Amino acid sequence: MSLQRDVTVNYLGQGWIALMGIAFLPLYINYLGFESYGLVGVYASLQGWLAVLDMGLSPTISREMSRFRAGEYAIQQIHDLLRTMEVIFLFVAFALLGMLLWGASWLSRNWVNPVHLTPDTVAQAIMIIAFLIAMRWLASLYRSAVLGLNYQVWFNAVFAGLATLRGIGAIAVLAFVSPTIHAFLLFQVAVTIAELGALWWKTKSSLPNPVASARFSVLEIRRVWHFAAGMMVITALATILTQVDKVMLVKLLSLDRFAHFVFATTAAGALSFMVGPVCNVAFPRFSELVARGDNVGLREQYHAFAQLIAVAVIPAAAMLSVFSESVLYVWTANSSTSAAIAPILSVWVIGTAANGLIHMPAYLQMAHGWLRLIIMVNACAVLILVPSILVFVPQYGAIAAAWIWVGLTCTTLLVSIAVLHRYLLVDERWHWVKHSLVFPILGVAIIIFLMKFASPHSDTSRLAQFCFLVMGWLAASLAAIVATPLGRHKLDNLRRAL
Repeated sequence: MSLQRDVTVNYLGQGWIALMGIAFLPLYINYLGFESYGLVGVYASLQGWLAVLDMGLSPTISREMSRFRAGEYAIQQIHDLLRTMEVIFLFVAFALLGMLLWGASWLSRNWVNPVHLTPDTVAQAIMIIAFLIAMRWLASLYRSAVLGLNYQVWFNAVFAGLATLRGIGAIAVLAFVSPTIHAFLLFQVAVTIAELGALWWKTKSSLPNPVASARFSVLEIRRVWHFAAGMMVITALATILTQVDKVMLVKLLSLDRFAHFVFATTAAGALSFMVGPVCNVAFPRFSELVARGDNVGLREQYHAFAQLIAVAVIPAAAMLSVFSESVLYVWTANSSTSAAIAPILSVWVIGTAANGLIHMPAYLQMAHGWLRLIIMVNACAVLILVPSILVFVPQYGAIAAAWIWVGLTCTTLLVSIAVLHRYLLVDERWHWVKHSLVFPILGVAIIIFLMKFASPHSDTSRLAQFCFLVMGWLAASLAAIVATPLGRHKLDNLRRAL
């Protein structure tokens, strides 16, 4: 299957998953209330910290499966590597489960700040979350393996179906069974069991049969340890950067106020679904090209994927930032909720966009196994982040965390690009800056500036505001497409085909 088709399939699948993930949020809040929904934010925060325990193994198994496809691994070796990873992941899963079950009561009384929910209710929810997290942790191993083996169509079809089941099924449970956070979480557990089973079956059935039974192998750990150790440090630092603010805000804010913050970051997180489909194709492809020594192909693919990310992320981020209150009102039909959340969303989405743009340079480094720059940049960001939150968040609230996030991600992006192309794809820095950053931003900025003069009044109907937002996003996207060489090439091909 061509790269273009892989990316298209990923966008269709991930787009549907994103739609299912955000479309039902207002209904969840309607049934559960903001305070109970805050526990979903607690689950997301705890799950985010799982990346620290990953020890770099998920990206490692994805990379090694791609190398297996490129002929770098024997069949028995890849089976032994997978079995070794399975043993490690099972051990960590049981350890996680035990720790969360044991600490549920303490967390409910010393970390979460409920107003109306009782500590026992919160503790019971955390216990269910413990099972959910353990199974999602196991599923992450097989998810990485399936993506490394490049089963993009299967992956997106299955996960689109599971996302639909998660969304519609959860609403059905809340409407007809029990409108409680416990019922909501238990249903998520059931769907995650199905997800784990499907990923396990696809991974096992996709690998050729080994000569002997797969076994735990210390040799395979040694073979990948250098890359995995680097990824472990990177993942730990990245997790701190993206999750420590949430952990602190759970403690600093009431649960309903924290839910507002989670709502805003979830809306901004929709941008990740525009980045993920490209990354799912790009990283295995980069790894294959590096393994084959194809530097010309790597340079072409790097710029193409980087420009595709720019076209996907920059227009959407600009619309969400400038017209955040309109977007939230169209989504929730609640003007007070929209007004409360919009300031955080307007700022946070800028940092999320910068974080998305840095993915291609980061994956280029990971494909080469050169992780030093990522580690150094992220370590510096962590040293700045934690004291900044401690100083500014208690005084200014969640909006301070948003501005800190923007400052760190934008600085990380610029520093990484400045240093990266001194070592990899030398002399490609300005090509990336012009065509994957500056020109797309300028094109989108012109459209957004013009839209401000035509934006509808706040009392305009939701349908009219929705149409305005969609038309604006399409116009901004077209401007970004025209601003990139990849976009102009695709438009030229389309013109010739017509």
